[in-house]
Amino acid sequence: MKIILKRPLWFTTITTLCFIAVTLFAATGCDKSKKEDDEPIEIPFTEYSLFNTGCWWTYVNNPNEIIIINNKEELEEYITCGDTNYPVVDFSKHTLLHACGGTSNGISNISKKLQRLSTNEYILNVEITLDAAMVAQGWGFVLITSKLSETSSIKLNTTIIK
Repeated sequence: MKIILKRPLWFTTITTLCFIAVTLFAATGCDKSKKEDDEPIEIPFTEYSLFNTGCWWTYVNNPNEIIIINNKEELEEYITCGDTNYPVVDFSKHTLLHACGGTSNGISNISKKLQRLSTNEYILNVEITLDAAMVAQGWGFVLITSKLSETSSIKLNTTIIK
C-alpha cells in the first residue's frame, strides 16, 4: 500500500518562492568583489579656533592648498602666542587640516565636507556662497579630525556659488 500525501497549493507556492529568494540572494547578495571603499565615506570633523586665545596663525598658506598638521612641532611652526597657550590637540588621535583661499566678492556662507576616497586619499569639498558685496574677501579655517596617516593626501575642491 502506497500512501500519497497531498500538500496544499499554498505550501508549494511558499516553498517555491523561498527557493527563488534564496537562489537570488546567493547569486547577488554574496558578491564580495566590491571593495569596501568604492564609495566615498564622510569623515567627521570639528572646527579648531584660536579665537580669544591670544594666539594667531603666523604663516602664509598658498590659496587652495591644505596644510596637514600631524604633531605639536608642526603646529608650533604655524602659531605664535602672546602670554597664553593655544588649545591643546592630542596628536596621537587627531590631525589638523588648514585650508584657505579668496574670492572676488563678500562671503555669506561656507560649507565643508571631508570624505575618504580610499585608504590614504581624501577630498575636502568647500562650497562658498557669495553675497552682493563687491569686495574681495579671503577665507580660511582649521579642522580637527581623526588621525590621518603621514602618507595621506587631501585634495581641496572649492565651489563658488554666486
